[in-house]
Amino acid sequence: MAERKDIVEPCAPQFYPQITLKQVASQVVEHTLYFASGVYLYALNAGTGALKWGLSIKKAPFKSTTLPDGMIFTGPPPLDSLVGLAAQQDRVFVSSLNSFVYALVAVDGTIIWQHEIDLASGMPTIAGETIYVPSSTIYALNTKDGVERWNLSTKGVVTSVPVIVDNTLYIGSYDNNIYALDIENGQARWTYQTDGRVYIDPIVDQGTVYAGAGNDGPCLLALDAQSGELKWQNSVFVDSMSQLLVHEGLLYVCQRDHLVGLDPKNGRPVWKYPGINNASLLASRHTLYVAASSGDVYAFDCTRHRLLWRQKLRTLTIGQPSHMKLIADELYVGFNEHGRGQHGTVHAINVLTGSEDWSASAEWVNALDVNEHVPSM
Repeated sequence: MAERKDIVEPCAPQFYPQITLKQVASQVVEHTLYFASGVYLYALNAGTGALKWGLSIKKAPFKSTTLPDGMIFTGPPPLDSLVGLAAQQDRVFVSSLNSFVYALVAVDGTIIWQHEIDLASGMPTIAGETIYVPSSTIYALNTKDGVERWNLSTKGVVTSVPVIVDNTLYIGSYDNNIYALDIENGQARWTYQTDGRVYIDPIVDQGTVYAGAGNDGPCLLALDAQSGELKWQNSVFVDSMSQLLVHEGLLYVCQRDHLVGLDPKNGRPVWKYPGINNASLLASRHTLYVAASSGDVYAFDCTRHRLLWRQKLRTLTIGQPSHMKLIADELYVGFNEHGRGQHGTVHAINVLTGSEDWSASAEWVNALDVNEHVPSM
């Protein structure tokens, strides 16, 4: 029997996250929040933060790991860290630097299948019965059994979240290219060579791909989603860990310590708000939610561009927010501290009031996702 390259086992109690409950979010108690912290995967009650189960997923001691070229950790996650997470119905999918993708039973974390890949490098995307996993190679795997449908290798690591629109998958790579791929077979519809690494995840809105690329500091660019032709390019550097978002007629991004709303047709600034950088962005209806690297979360009225509320969750010297998730009236975001003493925390916030309902502290927050109602064990 071949030696296992990985070790999957229940999380020891001393590594459980520390939960602080202020108020039960009753509207989401039937949902489950999953988050990855280093080699640990946790499932929490989305309404209370109570731990449902935890796993340790790491490489076996004999297996060495080398990070892909250009991929740098600025904090404590080990070299077999979980880096990608996606929840769908009765399953949870995680990808790891131990070179595996796992499908787990959502209710208890039992492994359904695992598939060996190159070192995972970012968040996966699920569309139908296929999960698309980024590394230096993009993998398309069947969600039911992990069978590989296709893969496409790039010459650099892919840290962007794959975006799928009209049967086309868009990714950006550290090989200085943006790719548009046929989701059925992985064949390139077009590629666009940028002036440097693609740091800012591509997004697609109304026939246009927006991304940020450049070795000395990413600049924004807009491409035609069908042809890959350049529409415009903004020479102002954007924050390298900022997200892009188009909502109600504006393209939002962080530039030079400001949250900026740009005209998506030409990249010209229309609105800005000071004191926000390297932010995670999410919009729902007429509200824009912003998680800044300072540890603050903001809610803006998009129609009038006025601040609705601001919640200082943490005071961070050098912070990094995770992608946010919104279920009903509950907003979930994770923060990592890179400065004095590394530490990660997941927060549950009532978006109607801006108040924090609960938090979960761990060594790190690599990724998080929220699942709809998951039956009890």
